[in-house]
Amino acid sequence: MSSYYLTSINVSERERELATIKVLGFFDKEVTAYIVRENVIFTVVGIVLGFGIGKLLTWFIITMASSEQVAFPLIIPDSGYMIAAGMTVLFSLIVMGMTHRKLKGIDMIGALKENE
Repeated sequence: MSSYYLTSINVSERERELATIKVLGFFDKEVTAYIVRENVIFTVVGIVLGFGIGKLLTWFIITMASSEQVAFPLIIPDSGYMIAAGMTVLFSLIVMGMTHRKLKGIDMIGALKENE
């Protein structure tokens, strides 16, 4: 859900810029693609970093939970990575759909009249 809030803040702060793009004749899908490109990059970087950081955190937790009597193997199946990446992409797509609806509703005249 934090991804939605970050995207919403991003759109709110750039509303004047996005309204200008719409006034110049860009269609709603093109304006959405402008924002979605950034989200796709952040999603891919987040997935890649998440794989590494997740493995590191799992190793740390297993190391702390192990004792002389009990040792846990550090086994993360490939399906775990794929499920995590798939869920991240799914949530990102949902956020992008909600963002598209928000971008369609930008009041071009109101946004351009606002004083900075």
